[in-house]
Amino acid sequence: MGFVISAKTCNDVKAGARLPDTGYYKVKLTKFEDRGKTDSKGNFSYFLHMTFDESGAKHRDIGSCPFGADGEMAPALLQLDEETRNTKISGMVARLKIVAYSAGITDDYMNENGLDTAWFEGREAYIAWLERPKDTPKGQKAYGEIADFITKEEFDAKVAAGAVPSDNRNFAWRRGNGGGGNAPRNPAGSAANGGGSRTMPPPPPSGGSRPMPPPPTR
Repeated sequence: MGFVISAKTCNDVKAGARLPDTGYYKVKLTKFEDRGKTDSKGNFSYFLHMTFDESGAKHRDIGSCPFGADGEMAPALLQLDEETRNTKISGMVARLKIVAYSAGITDDYMNENGLDTAWFEGREAYIAWLERPKDTPKGQKAYGEIADFITKEEFDAKVAAGAVPSDNRNFAWRRGNGGGGNAPRNPAGSAANGGGSRTMPPPPPSGGSRPMPPPPTR
């Protein structure tokens, strides 16, 4: 016995667009979502939702932040010694600043106004994307992921050169077969974020902070 789906239903239901092959892509940042819980290390956790400009495919990137909505520090960080705490804060904030650079928000602006993650929503950004590995064994879970956020200038140059991101992710089924190490996201201390060795300032006091203006458009 067959099944018949009406033309109206076919028109009303839109199948999700397929995530793209490995490459460099422009995306629209659609939502910065507080997950409402901490990560495995006790830091605040978020999803950054985005849509691929060309295909309309959707993706969400998971990450961690040391400060909450009122600037309060994640409780787990308060238990650490100052050096360890500053190192962890630097890594998480550097990651968010790399997203900000990709979205056209500059160091000068952030140094003056701080960084409100609500600014990301509705802005364009540029990513190095790694597709779900084609050599994934049957029954094995593996997903596409963002290798890095890059600036518009870097994106334009890579697209013009026909460049493709390298996929050296070290999956279990690749070990012992010449697979490389994990593909690093742009780490704190890289040239793209101006180095991660600066001591992070203390968090602002909770509540009562002045409203921050939205960043300028490109």
